[in-house]
Amino acid sequence: MLTLLLEDRPGDISFAVDAAYEMPPKFLKQLREGLQQVDSDTVRQQIEQMLGSPE
Repeated sequence: MLTLLLEDRPGDISFAVDAAYEMPPKFLKQLREGLQQVDSDTVRQQIEQMLGSPE
């Protein structure tokens, strides 16, 4: 599903990333931890790049 969104609707992932930054810091931490379970290295790296460096 994430692969399809990144290919066909990357703006939707960007909206989700923007929304994630509006959440409490714990949410972003859990999101980053959850990304480590994504099977596709390419998808994980693209989303990590969108999220930027942890603060």
